[in-house]
Amino acid sequence: MSTAIVGMACRFAGAADLAAFWDLLLRAGDGGTDLDEQATTDPRYVPRGYFLENPTGFDAEYFGMTTEEATALDPAHRLLLECVDEALGDACHQPASGRPTVGLFAAAAPTTFRERPVDADPSLTTRFGEFTLRAMNDPAALTAGAAYRLGFTGPCVTVTTACSSALTAVQLGALALARGECDIAVAATVDLVDPVPSGYTRSEDGLLSGTGRPRSFDASADGTVFASGAGAVVLRRTADALADGDHVYATIRGAAMNNDGAARLNFTTPNWDRQEEVVRLALDRAGVEPETVGYVECHAPGTPVGDMVEFHALASVFREVPAGNTCVVGCVKPNIGHTGVAAGMAGLIKAALAVRHGVIPPTAGFRTPSPDLPFDTTPFFVNTLPVPWPTGDGPRRAGISAFGIGGSNAHVVIEQAPPPDDRAKGVPVPCLLPVTGRTETAALAALDRLQSFLLSDEEAIADVAFSLQVGRVHHRWRTALVHVGDGAAWSAVSEAGGTPRIAFVFPDSSGAYPGMGRELYETWPDYRVHADARASDTAPLAPGYALAGLLVSWGIEPSAVVGIGTGRRTAHAVADGITAVEVIDAGTHLAGRADLLLIAGPSGVPGLPTIPAVAAMAEGGESAALLGAVARAWTLGAEPDWRRLWPDRRPRRVSLPRYPYQRVRC
Repeated sequence: MSTAIVGMACRFAGAADLAAFWDLLLRAGDGGTDLDEQATTDPRYVPRGYFLENPTGFDAEYFGMTTEEATALDPAHRLLLECVDEALGDACHQPASGRPTVGLFAAAAPTTFRERPVDADPSLTTRFGEFTLRAMNDPAALTAGAAYRLGFTGPCVTVTTACSSALTAVQLGALALARGECDIAVAATVDLVDPVPSGYTRSEDGLLSGTGRPRSFDASADGTVFASGAGAVVLRRTADALADGDHVYATIRGAAMNNDGAARLNFTTPNWDRQEEVVRLALDRAGVEPETVGYVECHAPGTPVGDMVEFHALASVFREVPAGNTCVVGCVKPNIGHTGVAAGMAGLIKAALAVRHGVIPPTAGFRTPSPDLPFDTTPFFVNTLPVPWPTGDGPRRAGISAFGIGGSNAHVVIEQAPPPDDRAKGVPVPCLLPVTGRTETAALAALDRLQSFLLSDEEAIADVAFSLQVGRVHHRWRTALVHVGDGAAWSAVSEAGGTPRIAFVFPDSSGAYPGMGRELYETWPDYRVHADARASDTAPLAPGYALAGLLVSWGIEPSAVVGIGTGRRTAHAVADGITAVEVIDAGTHLAGRADLLLIAGPSGVPGLPTIPAVAAMAEGGESAALLGAVARAWTLGAEPDWRRLWPDRRPRRVSLPRYPYQRVRC
């Protein structure tokens, strides 16, 4: 069964998010940092490394935690929690309510940094208790803790296969989807070497680089450099993803895992035959030939033995590729260092972006091929500039390898997703775009990011609106835009205070105008149903009744209906179909009713602070006025049934700007 990658998130050295990571890759950037350290005179000491920006920063309030709870939690666990949430946000499958069953398959390297939170603040033991502290920070509780914070109810499994953990987690997630154990699977990994930037002592065995720069496949390679990093991917069954209009980066065609076993020199030495076997098995399961693979993201740590064994194993698999065919091989480690258990995740995200965008990023720092790697007898080459990757005779395909210390091998084959259908074609504006934040500051930052996105991105506005409506968590600080072509007007950011009490106000016939409700009738099926039911009634009863029915079908239910003049008949007709609704027969009785949000229909009411739900002269017409009323109700706490706003239209989910976490040091 094919598996789709529908969301991704990452934090690596020199790349704080997915967009920055892609930029780093395309320009062959080096995310490493040279340190100005004079702490030792040891000539083996290397004052360089690959570090995350603000690795201990965390938005505790966003995840429903106190600052003390966040401080007591392992920073690596916090980092993974944020990455998982961000990946779900990128997939637009984030809301906690009504979400399908979600499974989590994750790995974290053992904590190796010098100062744990409990060491820095021993009072944490007194406040939480030693058992609780141990339980919440136990590596085995990594996925259980995330499931508790994010509300996952599917299988949640902590994975440990060293440097192949990420691709192992991906395969376990895909298997859980195929078995029907969950509807969404998240694979995530984190390796936090040390929150405090520091150098390291190079090794004499060639494992650790003396230059502080891993050089995959290069003649100057002298070892690897371990680094901090985290990443997550959101997986769905491909058929489900395409049916739901998901944003698909790539699909997983096949994958395999095995182990080197006992046939090797020692525990840490890789086995050429077993690496060849795992690649062949993944290709066989994918049902594709090696010559159809245009790129292989290699493990390639930059060590003499590791690179040589992997290259020869891969060359054996591609030995029978027809003459003239070429395949690019590359590695992300020269960009961000060797991220340990997250190494396979970095490679998978890089390859998925390459498949998605049709560009193969260069391998940073590559100059001269290693003489131990016979490139001239293989179809392989290493690119030093971005290489355009056209579709050609078939979809773009890539392989990703990860080999764990101790012999745990994994390989995944991905390919370009089928092109999405143009679901938003013909969908008219206006559209309602909701924006939220856990705090007012976050809401304003989210609004700023979305405005920049709308100016620079070419996504259809209907797709953006749909993704914001159904794909993101709606927090208590809210603002909204009713987009009417080139016109855009944001409501003020306000704090939702629970479900507001809403009154539908029906004025007398003096507010009627020729053709009232015609646009709504032609645009919204629910409006037509209610209007046709009152087709024999005189105006303005039919438009008012139909408007109320439309709003109720969207989940905007009134606590009261108000009739003014001839509008009393409409109010009573509407009240007959709604239980537990207060009927008010005169607008003057609304004096002092500050608890009611007044949505007027079919037009505004002079002298009352109402929100017209229909206004013929409003910019964008009647639908714009209607959505403006819904937006105002939502910003104050109402929760519309967003999918009912798209009754006969099927927008796509699109990748949107990430949430602006308000991180503080914990």
